[in-house]
Amino acid sequence: MYSINWDVVDGKPTSDKEKIKDFSNEFPFLTGPARIPDLYMKTLVKLANGEKAETPYEKQMAEFRKPENWYAGKVVMSQIDIRKQNYFTGAATPTMVSKWNLLRQSELETFNKIIYGKLPIDAFDQFVTNWKSNGGDQITQEVNDWFKS
Repeated sequence: MYSINWDVVDGKPTSDKEKIKDFSNEFPFLTGPARIPDLYMKTLVKLANGEKAETPYEKQMAEFRKPENWYAGKVVMSQIDIRKQNYFTGAATPTMVSKWNLLRQSELETFNKIIYGKLPIDAFDQFVTNWKSNGGDQITQEVNDWFKS
């Protein structure tokens, strides 16, 4: 047997489950091999720390991910205890439909300008005030109402 879902039978490759001995269709929706959930981030941290890539996966990450990705992963992992998960999984609220694009664009622009020194760090406070008054407070209320339901 060559794989869990194909084999060579009578000299021809086949995926006909009737012809394959020990055919397994337990995981029909998986499109790739299983991975250790935190392997990606731990590998980025390892590379950012200057450690040598040893496994094939680490070597692949070292070759195909830029050092900027390594260091970004290290920052994320250093803040794991303060990260806040977004648990909202509902459909877009009415205010999200009408205002989310504007709020998100404002967020991205403000954060980038602060990061690249085009705005002072204090600009974040004004961003929050604007975000809340431009629909953010209403979205927060709608999401909290959803969460309570």
